[in-house]
Amino acid sequence: MQSNQSFWTKPTLLFAVFLLSTLSLTACDSGSDSSAQQARQDRPARTAPVQRANPLDSDWSSPYHVPPFHQVQPNHLPAALEQAIEKAGQTISEIAAQSAPASFENTVLALEQAEQPVLRIARLWYGLAAVSDDNELDRIEPGLNELLARHRSHLIGSTALFERIEKIRHAIPDRPFTEEQLRLVDQTWKHFRRAGAHLNDDRRKTLADLDRQLAELDQAWASVRREARHPAELYIDQRSELEGMPDSLLTLAERTALDLGHDGGWSFTLHAHSFYPFMRYATSREHRRELYQLWKYRYEQLDRTRQDPDRLIGEMANLRAQRAALLGFDSHLDYMLDDASITRGQLDELLEELTAASRAKAAGELEKIRRLAAEDGVDDELREWDWWHYRQRLSEDELDTEPGELRQWFMPEQVLDGMLILADRLWGLTFRQRPELPSWHIDATPYEVIDRDGTTLGIVYFDTTHRPGKLGGAWTSHYRVQHYADAKRQTPVVAIVANMPPPAAGQPSGLSADQVETLFHEFGHAMHSLLSDVHHPALAGTNVPPDFVEFPAMLLEHWALAPELLSLYARGHESGDFISNRAIEILHQRRRLSAGLEMLEFIAAIKLDLELHGASEGRVPNIEIAERQVRSDLELPRMLSPRHHGNGLVDIFANRRNGADFNTLWSRLLAADAFAAFRELGAFDSQLAESLRAEIFSRGNARSPEVSWRKFRGRAPTAEFLLEESGLSLPEQGN
Repeated sequence: MQSNQSFWTKPTLLFAVFLLSTLSLTACDSGSDSSAQQARQDRPARTAPVQRANPLDSDWSSPYHVPPFHQVQPNHLPAALEQAIEKAGQTISEIAAQSAPASFENTVLALEQAEQPVLRIARLWYGLAAVSDDNELDRIEPGLNELLARHRSHLIGSTALFERIEKIRHAIPDRPFTEEQLRLVDQTWKHFRRAGAHLNDDRRKTLADLDRQLAELDQAWASVRREARHPAELYIDQRSELEGMPDSLLTLAERTALDLGHDGGWSFTLHAHSFYPFMRYATSREHRRELYQLWKYRYEQLDRTRQDPDRLIGEMANLRAQRAALLGFDSHLDYMLDDASITRGQLDELLEELTAASRAKAAGELEKIRRLAAEDGVDDELREWDWWHYRQRLSEDELDTEPGELRQWFMPEQVLDGMLILADRLWGLTFRQRPELPSWHIDATPYEVIDRDGTTLGIVYFDTTHRPGKLGGAWTSHYRVQHYADAKRQTPVVAIVANMPPPAAGQPSGLSADQVETLFHEFGHAMHSLLSDVHHPALAGTNVPPDFVEFPAMLLEHWALAPELLSLYARGHESGDFISNRAIEILHQRRRLSAGLEMLEFIAAIKLDLELHGASEGRVPNIEIAERQVRSDLELPRMLSPRHHGNGLVDIFANRRNGADFNTLWSRLLAADAFAAFRELGAFDSQLAESLRAEIFSRGNARSPEVSWRKFRGRAPTAEFLLEESGLSLPEQGN
């Protein structure tokens, strides 16, 4: 899948301490959110709703505690959140002030339980804000953030509370904790400490000031992204200029043009589902350059005296370095690695290994691309706007395929069948539509997920078709997190959200291979939550370290185009025949054709991240200087750019990613290694699938990911299989 992991990162909702820096969405692929913002603002104001009792004031009575989506109005959210925070704050004060000796039950467990009502409303807000076209949700955002900030300050500012947590942690050797209780104590202590709870009053005030400045800069950066939307489209009114475009992309562009006020024609935006397909299929080099420059320079159209992007980036990087130093870390990178399963040594070794392997293959790939460009009359140096197009052309030329040829096998309903077949083959799960359950939109379809013994695992919504006002990309929302209450498993509620092109009237709309992998990726996040079986919600499902959260999702991507599964769901939309062996071979080979260049560009993005966030306080380089250094070190061809990954500067500097691109690489390595076991024993091997469920998917963060990995794989992870699946190999060592 195209890696622009959404505007959202992983959702570690472990107490409100982390609500401001994390979200209730596990996301993976998104472009600019400017078009969604514009669509919201262009809509006429809504009629004020009739005032009714707030449906969020009481427990949700829907089956499986599904949120009352159909009843929620934006004005319900601030009132409900304020009430939940007020009650939680009172309870937290009582926990900190109690005279009873600190214990797991009266402190750590009590704190977790006190925070659940706050998290319940926050999850609902984050989820609805991403799928709704109601601009009232944008208006209330600053107020909700302020409520959460004050709550966070109250929580972290309680010295008495942190002292109780520390006493429990120090008493671990003398108390009969379960493995999961030990993990919850350790993670609670660690997150409080990472938030500065151990600092003295003066240093805590300094930290609070740094956090305030970072929050203000992040809001300014968000404002830059919102305002950077003019011009936010490439409008084309001549059909002859769209040669080679897939029908599904043209249909989407026609609808977008109408949404943006044109009487006809085609509009291409900076959304991932519009930008990347256009850059792949547009034969006009000039049009590709125009749209690319809109993407790259969209921030430079602003008033630099007020919102200079370079100034914002520099200040954020420096403040992060100062914050890390205050907390006792050498750099912001070291702060991030403190919450990861990979070490700096492992990361450096992995990057060195991958760089050597990528360079060896990239040279040959670049030469082939240059030959294709020369055939098109391109006699100057290949530029960034040529990269996606000639990568696509290389695939078509080497594999003898036509643009969009493979889409015939991937109708959306068949891809959904493929995901459900996979869950059945691996774990014996059944999916039953539940149309009577509340939903936020007619396009969002709820399913009850039933285990092989007949028990309900949870509810999953599929909302995968693009519509105006919906944020771009793909992600998984977690509205209710699995846990146990009164010895009974509480079922999770999740939603898979994407922006697949809607079909034109009477015409099929097949998906690309990348889009198929994207859906399987989000299905992996959903299964991580649905198969969770831990006692504490703070440790459930995707609430794992950042470099582990993408692993289950990337693992399920591997099945999307595996021959064993393709033969069960991929059918030609006209013939009804199952996918041909030729198509399967093309899908297998396509990833390897430009794997060296793709990996080299990904490494460049990670190294730019490390240059900016691996520097100590006072030594953070200017981003332009850092990028030149990365380009020089890697000898990066001009058409590649470190900014092509992670939606450019957006994800590197937005708080939601916070400078941790290496996490994705580590998850890719784990996924390749894990899938190698299924290649060896069989794609649906029942024993291996049960081990995957028992040791990885069901465990969440109830124990360290390193332990879970070794329980599943029996050894440490290796880069061998990541190299193998990409067709990369290390250069032979001289004698």
